[in-house]
Amino acid sequence: MANENFYFGTETSPILRKSCVIVGGYKDGAYHPCGTGTFIGHNLIITAQHVLDDIYRYYKYKDIKYLEPTTDTKGPVDMHLNYHVFAMQAIDINDPETLQGGSPSIWNVKRAFIPGNSDIVYLYVEPQTPITKSNKPKWASLQVLPPEVGSQVFTFGYDHTEIATTGHFEDEDFKVSINCRPKFSAGIVREVFHEQRDHMMRFPCINANFRMDGGMSGGPIFNHDGELVAINSMNFPPDPEDSSQEHISSGALIWPTMRTLIDVERKLMSSIDNYPILDLAQTGQIRVGNLDKLKLIHNQTGKIVRTQLNLPNGESYII
Repeated sequence: MANENFYFGTETSPILRKSCVIVGGYKDGAYHPCGTGTFIGHNLIITAQHVLDDIYRYYKYKDIKYLEPTTDTKGPVDMHLNYHVFAMQAIDINDPETLQGGSPSIWNVKRAFIPGNSDIVYLYVEPQTPITKSNKPKWASLQVLPPEVGSQVFTFGYDHTEIATTGHFEDEDFKVSINCRPKFSAGIVREVFHEQRDHMMRFPCINANFRMDGGMSGGPIFNHDGELVAINSMNFPPDPEDSSQEHISSGALIWPTMRTLIDVERKLMSSIDNYPILDLAQTGQIRVGNLDKLKLIHNQTGKIVRTQLNLPNGESYII
């Protein structure tokens, strides 16, 4: 299903800015931006796990066991830390072209749901400020089918962000101003890895030739229909001395993570026990294209252990 509202070729597209957020950490009156995330549902953001890992490392947090990726689902994780993980959008801005001098919407990250089979994490957030409660972010649509080699893809993120504060975030006089630089980049899919790329990307992913700078980690990768197919994970810039080289940016495909267990409240359901992200798609609470191509595999005890993708060409992959 096309979602052309997300298909824009400018850094300052209001649709993209209403969906994408800056993700980082807050402690002792200072914010530390680390990457980009995207709203996909009510209080639900998708980003890269390594963005969360970078926040852990920045604050040298050692009170919980470090979460190494495994083949099993690791989440959910309560974010009861000695610092706060946040998501932020520039809403009330002085300069709409450069996003300078904005008064942002801010969400506190309460839960992290880690698939364990990808560089992807789902974040459950709650509004922190009054302006946030009145700001309704745009939700991106997801697509489980990988983009084809040779097709065009697009990404968006904030490669540079400065955040200034006065007061403490729990006080009434707390104020935040934000200067951020949005970046839009387009490219062509060079390779699709249905199982893994190498020892650094041990999960389904793509390589494309768009430019992806540091703060864009965790940002969305859209296909030509404006559907989110992958998350920015890694970039290899070209050698400036070799004009024949191009950027190689790698994105983690979303389809294996549809089995990720979450336990936040959902509509039409009385229980909030662990259930897969896929359930939200099947009940219309997030938008995911080609669900019929996806199957969750259970073991003998009923536990979800794998995700199966059936491609239109008849190929099938189990992760």
